[in-house]
Amino acid sequence: MIVRIEAGPVRKTTAAAGGEAVGRDVAARVAESLKASGYAALKSVTAEHRGGAILLRGSVPSFYMKQIAQAVASKVHGVAILVNLLSVDGGAGRR
Repeated sequence: MIVRIEAGPVRKTTAAAGGEAVGRDVAARVAESLKASGYAALKSVTAEHRGGAILLRGSVPSFYMKQIAQAVASKVHGVAILVNLLSVDGGAGRR
């Protein structure tokens, strides 16, 4: 799922503007926000910067947690494009 966020001014992440460093900083802040969210399931989610986008990777137990991760990440200043690559592992044997 790719989400384009257009809320407020965004720092450019082009190579000329030190885009890789800025992108890594934004990804680090996203990862910290996920860990600080209070949801244990989001502590193992990783965020990385690729081509101007922030990618969320990992596994969560439900689609609800996937949406929560996306909402938390999208609120971090500097996130303009968010790609949610989280897989949902609800536990096949659970009832």
